[in-house]
Amino acid sequence: MRWLGLLAALLILWVIILVSAWRPVSGLVVDREFEVVKGQGLREIAGRLEEDGVIRSTQSFVLFAAITGQGSQLKPGLYVISAGSSTPQIVYQLKVGARREVEVVIPEGASFYLVDKILAEKNIISAGELIKHVQLSSAMLQGRLFPDTYFFYLDSDPRAVLDKMTANFELKVRSLLLSRVMSAKQVQDVLIIASLLEKEVPEYEDRRVVAGLLLKRRKEGMPLQVDATICYAKQAKANQYVDCYPFQNGDFKIDSEYNTYLNRGLPPQAIGSPGLSAIKAALDPKASPYWYYLSDPKTGKTIFSRTFDEHVANKAKYLK
Repeated sequence: MRWLGLLAALLILWVIILVSAWRPVSGLVVDREFEVVKGQGLREIAGRLEEDGVIRSTQSFVLFAAITGQGSQLKPGLYVISAGSSTPQIVYQLKVGARREVEVVIPEGASFYLVDKILAEKNIISAGELIKHVQLSSAMLQGRLFPDTYFFYLDSDPRAVLDKMTANFELKVRSLLLSRVMSAKQVQDVLIIASLLEKEVPEYEDRRVVAGLLLKRRKEGMPLQVDATICYAKQAKANQYVDCYPFQNGDFKIDSEYNTYLNRGLPPQAIGSPGLSAIKAALDPKASPYWYYLSDPKTGKTIFSRTFDEHVANKAKYLK
């Protein structure tokens, strides 16, 4: 009878543990990232989960994991713990292993339309999700999705993707921008010009010259006539990434605030995310006697002209 009573007590305790375990273990209202570091034991992991507000009780978590024989099977890695998760769900998640990350290269000059396409092709987000979030954001994100190599989870929240890319921008670019005393408007103009340079000019010193040239044309009220803005206008019109080349006759007449053939001054926002070289060139424009430029399609070299007639002659020579 004594053994039966003990068995009954253990059974009741086990039922209590199970009922308690399947209830949400914290008050999380949003998903939370949590990293299990290699070499950490069950109690240390549980303690950190409690410290981070993911669970309420270290003891309850340790007890469940130990009784179910899973305590020694928790794997290192970076996890996203869903809001409302129960102890069994968290233990199982840490036992199965972290979500798989995918390496993604975001090239310099990529528009957010291209970023969306790259991420969708890697199954990180659904097509159009990032575009929607950028367009709905009150922040000016264009030009701030820093080009770099990233690791993202499959089926990521597009907001988490944007946060990671803009945080990288802050890390890599902030010190460069803070080296100059500039207003928010001036910073925005630098990013816009840098985005034009990134798409149009490959060499750093030539970028400095083109930056000075564009500023000179802007000051004189001349249209900038940057071909790369036509590409962006075509993407904006389609609301997705499109390959803009070769240009069609009607492309330069697209009714868009980004069309620098129809509108004077800078586009309202960056047309892509520039790298550090283009940003540095935009911060350090170089004065020159030039007013026009074009790119030799065979060599990629930038050809400068002092006069419109010289520019027309260069177009005939290089753009046959």
